[in-house]
Amino acid sequence: MANTRFSAVGALLFLIAASDLHATSVTMSAIPLYDTGIAGPGGTDLHYDLVSAPDGVATGPAMVVDPDGGPCTWAATGPGWGWIALESNYHWEQPGYDINDPTGWYDFQITFDLSGFEADTVGISGSWAADNYGYILLNGKSTGVTFGTNIWSFLTLHSFEITSGFQPGLNTLDFMVYNIPPNPNSPPACGDPTGLAVEMTGDGVLVPEPASLGLCGLALIAGFAYLRKRHI
Repeated sequence: MANTRFSAVGALLFLIAASDLHATSVTMSAIPLYDTGIAGPGGTDLHYDLVSAPDGVATGPAMVVDPDGGPCTWAATGPGWGWIALESNYHWEQPGYDINDPTGWYDFQITFDLSGFEADTVGISGSWAADNYGYILLNGKSTGVTFGTNIWSFLTLHSFEITSGFQPGLNTLDFMVYNIPPNPNSPPACGDPTGLAVEMTGDGVLVPEPASLGLCGLALIAGFAYLRKRHI
């Protein structure tokens, strides 16, 4: 009888240990993020909204632009993503073309959902550029990612990484972009537009499924069934 009990207890402990290992295993998975400009030149970016801007500037979904050509070309982007701005017709290659956006801060915001993720395990990395300079907020708080006052931040892509500040459920990233007054030393065809380009990915640990309790329950059932069978 004692051997029977020890065998059942051993089996029970093994199944409980297995359930603990299952519960502590983790799975890294991509979080739902989007680059700027995936709609293609001339389209409306459905993931980034201009939520605040200088007086007189309409807010709403950002536009995808084609900045190729001209002496003030923005940093080149990869296939499938690009720059967003207030308009879609920034065609600097046209003779005599000039565009000036109001001076001040522009807030381009994207919202993403971390439901099903352990928020403290999430991280985001990528590259960005802005005309003229800016910084990034996560859920309204500084991430420490900034260009300072480098007014030529649009000439190249800059890497960034965010590893803290995430919360369960909905999160917001705000790309704050400052457009300086027109530069009298710039070629006339440049104008004074503002814009943003972002490429990023992120991942995190998925919240473990409640399988541990189920395995413990199965272990108890199996243990009692084994004892009952041996007793009979």
